[in-house]
This record gives sequence, structure tokens and C-alpha cells, in this order.
Amino acid sequence: GGSGHDTVHGGSGDDEIEGNDGNDLLYGGSGNDQIEGGDGHDQLFGGLGDDFLAGGSGNDTLFGGAGNDVLNGGSGNDTFIFDADSGHDIIEDIMLQDTLEFQGEQFDMNDMIFSENEDGDAVISFAGKDDMSVTLEGVKFDDLDRNGDGDASEGYSVTQSDDGFTVNIDDT
Repeated sequence: GGSGHDTVHGGSGDDEIEGNDGNDLLYGGSGNDQIEGGDGHDQLFGGLGDDFLAGGSGNDTLFGGAGNDVLNGGSGNDTFIFDADSGHDIIEDIMLQDTLEFQGEQFDMNDMIFSENEDGDAVISFAGKDDMSVTLEGVKFDDLDRNGDGDASEGYSVTQSDDGFTVNIDDT
């Protein structure tokens, strides 16, 4: 992309897509894609495959899609979207005021499980759904458990809707 508001679609291969300046719509398609938004409020969609999405500066929306994706929102208040086809994804840079959206009526906030991986990073998974998780790289369970009572809910807020729920990171 260039300096304007671009829409770029990748193909069936492993694509490298850069939005640069402007509020861009960037689609990876199938394959293991690398998508970088750059400046502006960008929307990045990985599609099929194990993708790397980097929003850059601005309030970006990142949706890895199917596969095990690595997401990096960059600066700004970013939104990370997950659905039933999302695999085991990693968010590299979750920050205060970022939002995680779990879309689809199969997601119920009461099924959400917080745990830690072997590196001590916080992991969000769901009861009865072994093929999906979101790792918050660099965020410890204790960062979300401000009271030290084993309940991480002090560091985030959750809003349930008919078609999923939203997690807002209040403190990390």
C-alpha cells in the first residue's frame, strides 16, 4: 500500500503485505502471511494459515482467522478478534485499554479459563474447546490478579452479548 487508504488482498500463497500510511484494509487470504499495517487505524485479516499481523501505530483491529497466529497491535488502543476457527494465537503486546473480542454464540464468558503457560504468560482458553487459546505474551497471571486471591478478574472486565463477549484489559 501507499500513503492513502488502501485495500490489499493477498492470494493463496505466503504473502507479505504492508499498508504504510493511511487507514488500510489488509487481507492475507490462505497461506502463512505477514501483514503490517503501519501508520493509521488499520484492519488486518490473516485468513487461513499461521499468520503474523502487526498493526503499527494507530487504533488497529487484528483478526488472525484460522491457524496459529501471532498478533502485535503496536501503539494505540487495539482490538483483537477471535472466532470459533481461531487456533492457538499469541498476542505479543497486550496493553492497557486493548480489547479482545470473542465472536460467536459458542463463546460464553463463563467458559473462559485463565492459566499460565510454561513461560509464566497468561493464557485464555475455554472449557470444552481444546483447539483454541490466546496467550498474552509478557503478561503474568499475577498482573491480572491484583488482589493475589487467585482471581484474575481484577485486571480485566467482560461484557457478554448474544454473539460472544468482549474482554477489556483494565490493568496489566
